[in-house]
Amino acid sequence: MKKYFSLALLAALLMTTGLSAPAMAKEMRWPQTGDAFVTFNLPDDWGTKIDAQHNTIDLRPALMTKETLQTIAIGYEERKPVALTGKNFKDIVESILGGLNTDKVHTDAFGSRKTVPISGFKWDRFTTDIVSNKITLHASIYLCADESRIMSLAFMNAGPRFSDKELRILRSVRVSGMKACSLNAAK
Repeated sequence: MKKYFSLALLAALLMTTGLSAPAMAKEMRWPQTGDAFVTFNLPDDWGTKIDAQHNTIDLRPALMTKETLQTIAIGYEERKPVALTGKNFKDIVESILGGLNTDKVHTDAFGSRKTVPISGFKWDRFTTDIVSNKITLHASIYLCADESRIMSLAFMNAGPRFSDKELRILRSVRVSGMKACSLNAAK
């Protein structure tokens, strides 16, 4: 009887520990230097990769399959005021996505523009499908720009919705060093 009670107690302890121990997250900053940046919480089981130009940091789970493919690209670029038009939208998105080899970016995504609050700022969100290496990724691209720089958050996944971890990362985003987020709405 004692043996079965001990086994049952151990099993209950393991189940409780497994259910109540969420993946820990570490606070990250991008870019790593400068007066304007975003901070966010990265799950411990996600990795990072910085592109060659040091404009973008990619966040992704350590283990992915084609069905669970998800990645987040956080970009930062010093530049002149951004004149965002339907005509140059594709170039701007490809610049933001940096190292992602995109075969196709739909320029009609410019028409999906919506204003979304993140960390007290109004970011412009665009949704589109991106084809990369014959895989279609559903993308939500958030842009925040001031007179001399542009920040971006690009959430891309194989499914039509954000995963729980992607939503937690998005909710943890905090902006520092920007006075406002605005894009030129030229046609």
